[in-house]
Amino acid sequence: MLEARYTKLDIEEDFFINYGFMPCAIQRLMHPRVPRTMLNKATQQQMAAILEFVSTHPHLHPRDVEAHFSHGRAANAWGGSSNVSTYLLDSMHYRGMLRIVKRERGIRLYAAEALRDAL
Repeated sequence: MLEARYTKLDIEEDFFINYGFMPCAIQRLMHPRVPRTMLNKATQQQMAAILEFVSTHPHLHPRDVEAHFSHGRAANAWGGSSNVSTYLLDSMHYRGMLRIVKRERGIRLYAAEALRDAL
């Protein structure tokens, strides 16, 4: 089972053509990544606050970030709604600001540590 062995495997989660798992050596080649969109000042400030908060913990569940910041909800690409905190965490992960250090019940747990084996 992936969750039980996650921290022992030489893998990272990241975005390539689609989202998935890949060897760390391949993932390192993809960073630093040039983001597809520029961030507005408010989003940059939210991300900076999240990064500071996450860096004070070994890893955090998205609900802990949402409970701390209460960012609210926003429309997602499929017509539903998602927590803004989840969107920000995903965007920070895409940009290489956070990494996923393990999963619990399928939920990504984030950390502000450098990408495995440093870039």
